[in-house]
Amino acid sequence: MKINDLKRIMVDLKESDFYLISYDLVQFLQRKSNLTLLLESIVDDQSELKRISKDSFIHNLGFTRINLIGWDTSEYMVKLHVWNLFEEGVERNQIMKETIHDHMYDFRSGLIKGQMKFTIFSEDPTGNIYTKYESPISDKKYIFNNIGNVGLVELIQVSLEENSTYFIRSETIHNTSIKDDFTVTICIQSKLKKKSTFLYIGDGKIIDKEKSKRFDQGELKNVIKKVIEKL
Repeated sequence: MKINDLKRIMVDLKESDFYLISYDLVQFLQRKSNLTLLLESIVDDQSELKRISKDSFIHNLGFTRINLIGWDTSEYMVKLHVWNLFEEGVERNQIMKETIHDHMYDFRSGLIKGQMKFTIFSEDPTGNIYTKYESPISDKKYIFNNIGNVGLVELIQVSLEENSTYFIRSETIHNTSIKDDFTVTICIQSKLKKKSTFLYIGDGKIIDKEKSKRFDQGELKNVIKKVIEKL
């Protein structure tokens, strides 16, 4: 599969088919040879590098996000999340690195390389106290509205290995913990289910900030080549 094949699939995707198609796609792209072929089809395609770079960046949560399919192409997204791609020189927001949060969309994800610890929480007044923030959609900056303290209890924790897949509803409160190893996941997200997300901070606080700088085409090309090299 090349990038234009993936675009055709996502453009034609119907909401009723999302859960089945997303499963098949994640299974397919978890194979390193298939993902490599897809990424190689982007590296020397200037129009695709331009399109993808517009919403690819180093995320506040500590990973590099490569937005393979975005809202310019489909109502659904396909994203590659890469941890520990760079050995040095990458500034990360330590408070937010393993922030507990939910999402504005359902998503299916597959672990391609590395290991991950995944924890699901529930709001409960008997739990540990966290400060809850609401972060609405915004084009220009990340907005964090403090809406007070809540209790959280841990429901389940699982360790994921390579080739694991999982599906998460938008309202599921969770966090992920990554070792210091090179780690890659493929994520396919549904249409938006709501217009804001919630974050839970145990210590410290978060304030509004400018959105992360997007890669230019040359930067994205180097990022993708490095991912291919390390797969």
